[in-house]
Amino acid sequence: MSAVTVLIPNFNGAAYLGHALQSLLAQTYPDWVAVVGDNASTDPSADIAGATGDARVRLVRRPRNIGWVANVNLLLSEADSQFVAVLHSDDWWEPEFLETMASAMMQFPSALLASCSCALHGLHNARSEFTQHAGGVGPNQYLPPGEAVRYLSSWNRFAAPSVLARRSLFERVPAFDETLPGANDWLMWLRAAALSGAILVPRMLANYRIHDDNLTATAKAQGWMGSDSLRLEQTLRHEWRTQEPYPGAIHAISRSVALGLLAGAQREATQRHRNETIYMARLSRAVAPDWSSATVAITYAWAIRALGVRTMARVQPLTSRVARSRLLPAPSLSKGTLTTDHESQQQRAG
Repeated sequence: MSAVTVLIPNFNGAAYLGHALQSLLAQTYPDWVAVVGDNASTDPSADIAGATGDARVRLVRRPRNIGWVANVNLLLSEADSQFVAVLHSDDWWEPEFLETMASAMMQFPSALLASCSCALHGLHNARSEFTQHAGGVGPNQYLPPGEAVRYLSSWNRFAAPSVLARRSLFERVPAFDETLPGANDWLMWLRAAALSGAILVPRMLANYRIHDDNLTATAKAQGWMGSDSLRLEQTLRHEWRTQEPYPGAIHAISRSVALGLLAGAQREATQRHRNETIYMARLSRAVAPDWSSATVAITYAWAIRALGVRTMARVQPLTSRVARSRLLPAPSLSKGTLTTDHESQQQRAG
C-alpha cells in the first residue's frame, strides 16, 4: 500500500492534464499512487492519462458526467493510503510538494490536514499568492483547533491543490457536499480544523490555475458562491450550536459570508444586473450578524436603487474597500498557541 493516494478529477481537461501529471511524476517523494477520475470527457483526456508509462497512474472512466464533487467522493471511497491529496487536472505541484507535506504531517501527527502556500495563475499571465503563515517563527506551524478555525473563518485560505489530508479525516466527517459545488472544500477544511487543528507550510509548493472554465470561474458565473456560502453558514451554525470551536466562530463565519454575498452583488453590478445585485445585497443583509455588517448591505442595496448599477460599477473599488474594512477585520491569532518546527523538535528532545 502506498503512503499517498492522489485523486485527479477531470472533465475535458486535455489542455492542462498533461502538465498536472508531469508535475506528479516529477515528485521527489516516490511512495504514491494516482487515480485519474475522468468524468465522461469528450476530448483526448483519457489518452493523455494512459500515456504516462507509469504503473502508479490509473485511469477510471465514468460512463456519464456525475459532477466533480461526486467524482471526488467516489475516488475517496476507494483510497486506502495513509494520506490523500486532490490535484485537479488544471493545477500542478512543485517537485517537493508531497515530500514536504508528508513530512509535515508526520511531524504533527494529531493534525488531519496540512496546507502549503499556493500560487494563483490567472488570465493574461496574472499571478498572485496565498501564503500560509500565522505569525510563528518556524518553517511549519501547527494551529490548534480554535485557532485553525479562526484562521479559516474569514475566507477559504486552503486552495485545493495545497492540501494533504489524512484518509481518516474522510472517515470522521461527511463527504464533500455535492449540493455545495462552490463551497464544499471550505466546509471540509473548517470541519477538519475544528476536529484537529491544521498545519501551515509556508513554502510555495502548489499552483492553482484560474481560467474561464475552471471551478472558481464557473461558480462565480453561475452564482454558486453566494448561495453556497449562505448554506455553509447555516450548516455550521447548526453543527456548532452547542459548542463553537472558539468564542465568536459563528459570528465570524456569518460576517465572512455577508462580505462574500456583497462581493457577489458588486460582480452583478459590474455586469449591469440590477435585480440580481439587489438580491445579493439583501442576502448579505439577511446573514449579517451585527448592526455594522447589516448597515453596509442595506446601504449598498439602497445605493443601487438610487444611483443605478452603472454608477455603482464605477465606484466598485471604493465600495469593496469600505465593505472589507467594516465587515471583515483581520483575524487575531494568539501567537502563544502556535507550534513551530523548532518548538516541535524541542518538545521531542525533551
